[in-house]
Amino acid sequence: CQPDLVLNVGVCGGYACRGAEIGQVYVADAVYFHDRRVPDFPGLEGWHEYFKKNFLAFDARPAARALGLPTGSVTTGDSFAASEDDAARIEESGALLKEMEAGAYAWTAALNRTPIVLLKAVTDIVDQEHPNEAEFLENLHRASEHLRDRTMALIDLASSGPLDRIGVEVSID
Repeated sequence: CQPDLVLNVGVCGGYACRGAEIGQVYVADAVYFHDRRVPDFPGLEGWHEYFKKNFLAFDARPAARALGLPTGSVTTGDSFAASEDDAARIEESGALLKEMEAGAYAWTAALNRTPIVLLKAVTDIVDQEHPNEAEFLENLHRASEHLRDRTMALIDLASSGPLDRIGVEVSID
């Protein structure tokens, strides 16, 4: 049984240099992997370029407009530490948000041709001084409240009409 729609709801870091704000909820309009380190060795030619592409095969900007939410690109990695190559890939992607799972969800949804909406709320600003524990918990609480409200609004929207009100499938070649 294939779902009609997948939601990936979570928190993330954001880049102030691109306008991210603590507590703001965003709808992803692109998803990139920033730490897929595939060497350009014989037999693997071109694979290092493959992971520079946008893996989001569902354009959820109609949902963002309906909910009054901003959109932004997300970069996904599996570590909080970033190499110089990771930083260059993040910069090249123009990502507004940084987190650890959206890429895997988007890729899996694309492989299965399943519509997906990624809602992300910002808990910390990546390109500024990191908050202390108390500040982070306050940010997390604020972001979680906003995320809960926007998630419920998205569920209401998705259940009240055709899927094309939420978004449309796009090619990611």
